[in-house]
Amino acid sequence: MIKVIRIICTAIYRKRWLISRRTVQLFILLAFLFSFPFVGDIATGNLSSSEWFGTIPLTDPFILLQSFLAGSSLAYPALIGALILAVFYALFGGRIYCSWVCPINMLTDVAYWLRQRFNIKSNLSISKELRKAILLLALLLSFSAGTLAWEIINPITLFQRELMWASMSGAMFLLGLFFFDLLVSRRGWCGHLCPVGAFYGFLGQFGRMRVTANKAESCAGSACSACI
Repeated sequence: MIKVIRIICTAIYRKRWLISRRTVQLFILLAFLFSFPFVGDIATGNLSSSEWFGTIPLTDPFILLQSFLAGSSLAYPALIGALILAVFYALFGGRIYCSWVCPINMLTDVAYWLRQRFNIKSNLSISKELRKAILLLALLLSFSAGTLAWEIINPITLFQRELMWASMSGAMFLLGLFFFDLLVSRRGWCGHLCPVGAFYGFLGQFGRMRVTANKAESCAGSACSACI
């Protein structure tokens, strides 16, 4: 029994960062969907614009930028919410959003796990610069069309809508994204196409949080890939 517990504890320790990420991602999703006992509603809205604990406004800076370019009037709470998130991600690194908050990361991680499990080798080579071009295109379309261009097909928004209302169009888009990562391009969406990731990459490029390797503890010999 002690040996089994030790094995379980070792497995949890090895996967501690993955477990922590999934816990945070699921908590954020559940905070929008359910009221918690003795607490009530933790968050209202969605990942684009929300209010936490009835007092703290949070707004996706990318959404706010699209709104500004589309000519919409910017409410004071939205400006404050965008400033809070922009400062946070600028200080700690924009990729935190992709790995700890964005629910699409869970979907694409499953696709990547299945690729490895079934040894799927097909991989369409896509330049990482393409997502920057998509980001620019989304902003230009917002300006020219006077609408939140990216929100029409934003899989992050569609993911939350699916959980709430189960719209078939959203499900088909997410299914297509899953099979794209599974069969067409390894890490294709998050790593090469997503403009939200590109935006937060720009925002957090001067962030102080970095993954570094100690030369004395380098994984070069073991190739454990834990840092990756």
